[in-house]
Amino acid sequence: MIVVLKPRTPKKEEQAVLKEIRKLGYKPHVIRGVERTVIGAIGDERKHHTLETLTAWKQVESVMPVQKRYKLVSREAHAHN
Repeated sequence: MIVVLKPRTPKKEEQAVLKEIRKLGYKPHVIRGVERTVIGAIGDERKHHTLETLTAWKQVESVMPVQKRYKLVSREAHAHN
């Protein structure tokens, strides 16, 4: 999962998001840019809770999955009938 924080998020609020990501069973990797901070959360969504609940947090701009859902039954996995 990719968690994008809003611009100019204070360090204290960033740390709260990192703590929640760890609590949910993921390993966070922080990428700091000029405008925004992006957190890559590494972990298996099948074993841990989803991070999409973080969208309700005021310091979080968006949460995006890296992999598509139902990929084993998708047309990408099975191009032919």
